Amino acid sequence: MFAIVAYDKTDNEAPTRRHTARAAHFERMKEAAGRGLIRFAGSMIAEDGAMKCSIVICNFFDRAELDRWISEEPYVKNGAWHRVEVAPLFSAVEDGAVTEAWLKLMEAHRSAI
Repeated sequence: MFAIVAYDKTDNEAPTRRHTARAAHFERMKEAAGRGLIRFAGSMIAEDGAMKCSIVICNFFDRAELDRWISEEPYVKNGAWHRVEVAPLFSAVEDGAVTEAWLKLMEAHRSAI
């Protein structure tokens, strides 16, 4: 599982670029979600109500596959996003419940003490 945080550009044309690519972005996200690749997607909103960045939690096979997918993202291709951060993600809680992975990690931690 990976986390993507993609920051919007802040110049005067940024909202127009985002709006121009929005339909293609949504279609692409819908397709990836349908294939089980997207677990969560949303936007952080600035105080003035403008989009600040996008956040995606996803399940790609590996980083190379994810990097290829990001390189084709409409917001990347049209310059709406200026910086994209990607990192592997450890999930401690899902759907309101502690994950088995978290329980195993805590057990290992207790054993090490």
